[in-house]
Amino acid sequence: MLWEVFRVKALKYQTKIEKGGRLRLSKLPLPPGQAVEVIVLEKGHKNGDIYSKTAALVKKKGLKRMTLKEIAAIVHESRRLKP
Repeated sequence: MLWEVFRVKALKYQTKIEKGGRLRLSKLPLPPGQAVEVIVLEKGHKNGDIYSKTAALVKKKGLKRMTLKEIAAIVHESRRLKP
């Protein structure tokens, strides 16, 4: 999956850690030498994943769904920048 949020590409992959603690990602849609940042989230622990937690919290609090444009406007406003 590929998301573009605030002009930053985010890729989501699910895989398993290999022997020796190695992690391998193949066929990434990025050019060789491209700098990336990797965040590893444990999957399958008792508390669930961040997406289901967020969905449950939104439902519990009765929050309205927002577009990325609306979220960006809030972020810019909080930083006192023009969107």
